[in-house]
Amino acid sequence: MRDIFIARQPIFDDHQGIVAYELLYRGSALAGAADDALAPDRMESGVIVDALLAVGLERLTEGRVAFVNVSESALAAGLGEVLDPASVVVELLETVRPTPRVMAACRELRERGFRIALDDVSPLTDPGDLLELADIVKVDVLASGDALETLVETLRPRGVQLLAEKVESAEMHDRCRNLGFELFQGFHFFRPETLQGRDVDGSAVATLRILALLSDPKVTDRTVEEAFRADPALSYKLLRIVNSAALGGRGVDSLGHAMRLVGRDPLQHWLALLLLASGRGGGQVRRELVKAALLRGRMCELLGDAARTP
Repeated sequence: MRDIFIARQPIFDDHQGIVAYELLYRGSALAGAADDALAPDRMESGVIVDALLAVGLERLTEGRVAFVNVSESALAAGLGEVLDPASVVVELLETVRPTPRVMAACRELRERGFRIALDDVSPLTDPGDLLELADIVKVDVLASGDALETLVETLRPRGVQLLAEKVESAEMHDRCRNLGFELFQGFHFFRPETLQGRDVDGSAVATLRILALLSDPKVTDRTVEEAFRADPALSYKLLRIVNSAALGGRGVDSLGHAMRLVGRDPLQHWLALLLLASGRGGGQVRRELVKAALLRGRMCELLGDAARTP
């Protein structure tokens, strides 16, 4: 067992009612900010896994929407297969580039019903074509300074919902309201609150083995089920996945039943995220190897789909 920590910071509407929470990674109960020693893809994949499997999304958000930071690696892992569009806003990190692969993944997310938010937009950043797919733009009002008004005038014709982040004073709140911001987040309202949960560590080797089994159509569900049974931690996580509110909270306690309810493709994407989030202390070499394996696996999946297309 290990302790996990996730912080949440509320997002308010114009009437100062809480409408959502942004979920943030924490390395410990005393950490005051996201652990800079971890790469962004590690932090956001860890948040997704821990929020849904260890702490529980319902506990973290109290039924409200969760803003979850997403990197290019998580997009490649098939994020849309494992999250509920009614419960989650996909928040693209400022490091995400509008490559053809990223744009295609974002379009697929929107087709599934997800809303997309752009993080840390300011006069110093250029989200490029990602603005075409954004529903919400989070403007860094501290970094924008005197250019805030000009930036808002540039964004307003896009028809996006504007969220003022890093609001640290009543004066800044009033300024943003007068400029037409609808959503607000920052220390002026509430500092991030850290919540704790416990999780069972799973074997990366077992995860890779099950991923290989799932990718082979000749392998029976019974064989995959036995592979899950060989690792109690992964069995526990599978049951947590299928019993989450996002999948209806059905009270399923059979591994075979759980596998049939989730489906092979979504289960592969879940395991990819688990693998991406595993071994947070494993160093940069291990992290890059895992990332490369996931990207290559996704490429093979896409090539296979293209080869089957008449």
